[in-house]
Amino acid sequence: MTKSEIIDLHTHSTASDGSLTPAELIREAVKTGLYALALTDHDTVNGNLEAAAEAEKHQLTFIPGVEISCDYEKNVLHILGLWIDFNNEKLKRTLSELVDYRTNRNLLITERLNELGVDIAYAEVQAVAGNEVVGRPHFAQVLVDKAAAASFQDAFDRYLARGKPAYIPKKRLTASQGISLIVEAGGLPCLAHPGQYNIDNTADFKAMLTQLISEGLLAVEVYYSGHSPQETAFYRQIANDFNLAISAGSDFHGKAKPDVKLGSGRNSNLNIGMELLKKLQACHSQMQG
Repeated sequence: MTKSEIIDLHTHSTASDGSLTPAELIREAVKTGLYALALTDHDTVNGNLEAAAEAEKHQLTFIPGVEISCDYEKNVLHILGLWIDFNNEKLKRTLSELVDYRTNRNLLITERLNELGVDIAYAEVQAVAGNEVVGRPHFAQVLVDKAAAASFQDAFDRYLARGKPAYIPKKRLTASQGISLIVEAGGLPCLAHPGQYNIDNTADFKAMLTQLISEGLLAVEVYYSGHSPQETAFYRQIANDFNLAISAGSDFHGKAKPDVKLGSGRNSNLNIGMELLKKLQACHSQMQG
């Protein structure tokens, strides 16, 4: 397989928590020699227009996408949407509402910490986050820098973990809502990195898939940087058993995950070719009728 046949259907830019702008990401994909790339930023489609325009300049096959964090029972699942209409008004509005809530949540965490006697300003947390979406790890870093916590773990144990005094719950869509939102925007819904969830029991995982499929799930990310060869084989078999399309992605973030490379993943454990993309495209076309 030549480099020009390799695809990567799970990447991030500065529109969420990646270190490359959407245009820089496309140029990196071209430099790497990829055939196709999907931009799947967390809970936002804002980078897709820039990425699509840059991809057209370089004749790179571009798949507009998104990665939506969703609640499912006690788990947080990540649902990828591939080939989405990133101009879909309902999709943009819903994701914007989630981002607004996240910003308000961060301000509430800052207030809670102040009430607990920690001298911290939200601007300090934003400075630590840089281009990344502000989250609890950035609060933890500021707490450590200010000697209000001995370590990241201490910051979570004392302040930021669920049930601790500065914890504010996140607002997420349910998995059913996330899948429906993607489908309504013309996208193919795909369960991202199944090996990353805290579901050790095969029967429980299959039960979850059965439920998600009933709600419109059509694909699963079998090939992923974080999957071992054994996990890849297991999820490939599961996908076949459940008649799910198979996707592949590195989860490239740039500097935040320096060991994960576009297209090749971690330690070159991906390098997936165009045949997989063609099958996904066929599944998407069938979905659209």
